[in-house]
Amino acid sequence: MISISLCMITKNEEKCIDNCLKSVCDIVDELIIVDTGSTDSTIEIVKKYSDKVYNFQWINDFSAARNYSFSLATKEYILWLDSDDILSEEDRLKLLELKDSLDKSVDFVGMMYDYSFDDTGKCTYSFRRNRLVKNFKGFYWDCFMHERLNVWGNWKDYNIHITHTRKHDNNERNIENFRKKMLENYYLNPRETYYYGGELYAGGYYDDAIRVLEDFLTRDYDDNYDKVNALTRLADCYSVKGEYNKAIDSCIKSFKYEIPRAEICYKLASYFQHLKRYNEAIFWFKTTLSLKSSTDGNLMVVDDGWIDYLPHQQLCCCYYEIGDIESSNKHNELAARFIPNNPYVIQNRKLFNSLGYNLKS
Repeated sequence: MISISLCMITKNEEKCIDNCLKSVCDIVDELIIVDTGSTDSTIEIVKKYSDKVYNFQWINDFSAARNYSFSLATKEYILWLDSDDILSEEDRLKLLELKDSLDKSVDFVGMMYDYSFDDTGKCTYSFRRNRLVKNFKGFYWDCFMHERLNVWGNWKDYNIHITHTRKHDNNERNIENFRKKMLENYYLNPRETYYYGGELYAGGYYDDAIRVLEDFLTRDYDDNYDKVNALTRLADCYSVKGEYNKAIDSCIKSFKYEIPRAEICYKLASYFQHLKRYNEAIFWFKTTLSLKSSTDGNLMVVDDGWIDYLPHQQLCCCYYEIGDIESSNKHNELAARFIPNNPYVIQNRKLFNSLGYNLKS
């Protein structure tokens, strides 16, 4: 059995820290909490679970705080979590099993991070992160925001899911942190530039996001996955601005780095649809239906329920525009298989019935 130090950094997390620690405190052997300036009851809550609470003067650098927390760990392995993360009972049992069975030649373990959910509680966005790492190996964090844990050696993926519980990210706070850092003459590395562009996009600063993401794409950077995401965000920015030809170009450029993703093909189809180039839109909507949304299960899983419905709905519209009513009706009924009570499906069915079509089975 391995021993585990849980290392966390906190600041004003009184609303969620108790649930986090409650879900994991009886599994780990040591709780290391580094607080960066809480003014609420975070520290009082934490002290119910551990007396190893340390203060760290905030210097606008998440990596610095995380590296400090790692430096305090004394056990064989380090598990890191954020205050708004929890383990379900099923995943608690899996972590206990891993603790009991992990081969000590393994240097780091990847787990899935279930990051966002729909209104029914179904996970819609999940990706892999290195969560459990061997101590005393020199592993370290870099990038002052959206920090990255640098690891090497033997690795293992394990089917444990960490659940993120915070509902919204604070884009304005994150953008302000980036701007403050740059005012200090800090030079953003390529990865930080990529994330800055993403924050600008999420905050609605589309022109600034375009400038930053285009700069990122000129950098010497070997992560094709981030390049594809940057191009996808560029396409989104151009789409919001109504510049659909530029959005199309961004999508097509992403194919240089990775096999086309279903979600990118869907975007591409929608841009052609906006330009009333319906035959091209039909091609890409059909391509969407033939693909899966996840290109690498170790990196990202995107909920693909929408792929079953939306392309058919849009194919219904496109075929109607080119006068192929039979195909339009067919795709409306295919959409109905997935969301039968959708108001668009019902409205379209009434239209097709009035035109003498009734393919409902």
